Amino acid sequence: MTKFSDVQNRKRELDGATYYQRSELKFREWDILTMVCFLLNRAGIPHPKFAVENECPDFLTFGDGSLPFWPVEITEVLPPDYRRGDFWKSDPFKDGPEYFKPEPLEDIWKTLRTAITSKSSRKYPTGTSLFIYFDITLSAFSDWETSFQDQLLQEHLIKPFGDINAFGSIYVLSSDMTKLVQLHPQARTIS
Repeated sequence: MTKFSDVQNRKRELDGATYYQRSELKFREWDILTMVCFLLNRAGIPHPKFAVENECPDFLTFGDGSLPFWPVEITEVLPPDYRRGDFWKSDPFKDGPEYFKPEPLEDIWKTLRTAITSKSSRKYPTGTSLFIYFDITLSAFSDWETSFQDQLLQEHLIKPFGDINAFGSIYVLSSDMTKLVQLHPQARTIS
């Protein structure tokens, strides 16, 4: 079993270009799992303490001792037509950091809907939690002054994100990994 502190120690050793390489996919999944559990812990919400890799879903998690907690599936949501790591392969700050701002996306939630629909069509053990890393920065939103959490919850109230009942719980982690929203079973901001 892996402790989440081991993941954070390794993350400190990686630069952005390495972190987003295809070869680091499993590590990114560990990182997403770790950050969701960290934010749940900070909010005083019960959460897994340890995990082991699994085929389907991605992880089996455990609470104190060896008591099973949740099976966990991890997915990342990227902007449409964006290839992971393109930001690190380009030179977005060549004209200075104040010049880099992506164009707002027309439907910021499209890839999140697609991801949840795709994942909910698969067969997972009962009670599986879906952790989603929403790797689209607030600067890609047409309204970047309203918080990520508020916009996500508002959109979910207007038009729910697919068959969320296929999972025991669904959590969405912001691109900077500091904000967490629970979509299911209760729609709420965690941090």
